[in-house]
Amino acid sequence: MLYEIHSRENNIDVKLFDDFSLADTLQSGQTFRWKPYKDGFEGIVGNRICYISQKDDVVTFHDCTKKDFEDFWEGYFSFDTDYSQIRKSLLYDANVAKALEFCSGIHIMRQPLWETTISFIISANNNIPRISGIIERLSERFGEKIQTSDGTYYAFPTPQSLSEASIEDIHQCGAGYRDVYIKKTALAFANGEFDQDKLYALPYKEAKKYIMTLYGVGAKVADCILLFAAGKEEAFPVDIWVRKVVCGLYLGVDDAKSVPVSRIEKFAEEHFPRYRGYAQQVLFHYMRNYAEPVKREA
Repeated sequence: MLYEIHSRENNIDVKLFDDFSLADTLQSGQTFRWKPYKDGFEGIVGNRICYISQKDDVVTFHDCTKKDFEDFWEGYFSFDTDYSQIRKSLLYDANVAKALEFCSGIHIMRQPLWETTISFIISANNNIPRISGIIERLSERFGEKIQTSDGTYYAFPTPQSLSEASIEDIHQCGAGYRDVYIKKTALAFANGEFDQDKLYALPYKEAKKYIMTLYGVGAKVADCILLFAAGKEEAFPVDIWVRKVVCGLYLGVDDAKSVPVSRIEKFAEEHFPRYRGYAQQVLFHYMRNYAEPVKREA
C-alpha cells in the first residue's frame, strides 16, 4: 500500500507511506499554473481548481471528493507509483544518491497532454515567470470563466478555442514568435490530425518523433511533454541546467555549450537505462535549488 485516504468534512487527507514533497514536485519546472496559497498551493488544471497543502506525511486536498481524487489527482501526482523502488534502483549513481538526500520527495507528474504541450511550446527560450504570465493571459482571453466564492478563475483554453483564435490575438497575450506554433498545434489537436492515443501507445523513440511533428516542438520540448504528460520514463529533457550537470559531473567538460545534445542523450541512455527521466528531474532540481554541489564521479 502506497497511501490511504481519509475523508474529512469537504477535504481528502492522503496519508503517504513514502517520501513526497508537494513543494518540490510543483516547483521543479514540471508545471506552471500552481502558486503558493495559504499553507500550501493553489492551482488550475484544465477547468479544475484545487487548493492542496501538506503537513508531514499527509497531503490534504481541500474541497475535494474521494471520486475527484481517485479519478484525477491520484494519477496527476502519480501517487500510484512506487517511488521507493525507483530511488533504490538509481542509488548506484553517487550524484543521484546525493541529490536524493535533499529532494527525494519529487514525483514525476502525469498532466493533461494538450495543456502540457502548449505550456512547453511557450517555455522554449523563456523563463518561468514569463511562461506563467503568457499562460494566464491566454486562459483569461480564451478559457472558460469560472466564478467561485473565492474569486474568478479561468480554465486552460481548449484546442477548439485556440484553433479559432487569430494569430494576432494569441500574439497579444505575449506569446511572441510562438503565436504561430500555438495556433497550428491547436488546429492539429482540434481537428484530430494529432492522435493522442497513438502517442501514448508508441514506444518512447517513436513517440518522440511523432510529437515533434507538431509545430514548435523540438527535442527538448518533446522530452518534457513525454516525461510530464505521457509517462515515458526514458525521456531526458536537456536544457542549460542539465547540460551543466552532465558535462560537469560526468563528462568532465567545463564548457557545456561545446557538447552536442546528442552526446548528452547518449550518455543518459547508457548510464541510466531505467528511470532516466526521474534521475534528470532530481539532479535538475537539486542543482538549481540547493547550495551544496554534488561531486564529480571518479
